[in-house]
Amino acid sequence: MKRTSLVMVLVEGDLDFRFLYHYLLRLGFKAHQVRPLKSAAGSGEQWVRGQVAVQVAACRARPADTHLIVMVDADLLTVQQRMRQLEEALREEGMAPIATQEPVVRLVPKRNVETWLLCLNGEAVTEEENYKQARTNWNQMIQPAVETLYWATRPKTVLPESFVPSLQTGVADLQRLSL
Repeated sequence: MKRTSLVMVLVEGDLDFRFLYHYLLRLGFKAHQVRPLKSAAGSGEQWVRGQVAVQVAACRARPADTHLIVMVDADLLTVQQRMRQLEEALREEGMAPIATQEPVVRLVPKRNVETWLLCLNGEAVTEEENYKQARTNWNQMIQPAVETLYWATRPKTVLPESFVPSLQTGVADLQRLSL
């Protein structure tokens, strides 16, 4: 099987990108193989939805060894509602939905990426509470979270019951790709 040579990472902001960037480095990618696509200002969620069709089209047009990871917070919506919004953005552009075998991963942390960082660092969290303002040391939490995510995405790993449902779904989506 051919090794992925480029991973495009479509995210709302810096914290999301740093988390996924360090995860990809842990998987063995080099910095030049990771292309950041992140919102510069304003509503990051809205920007990601506006970019998803453009980036899926770009991924589809590139060689098979290119992957796209889309991460957008569920916020107050359910993960399924946010996924439907991403699919609707494709439909509005006349594009086919993302097929299971496509090299596109959609990660939707509920409520936001901070929930995942805390959960991956072993803290008890719910998906209803907003943890964005709970800490100031998010960057220090990335590396331990990445290590936990790395081991969680290994084949045949049994996920801890403490993983919130959106993280369990994200792990499954990451596992289905041979990054």
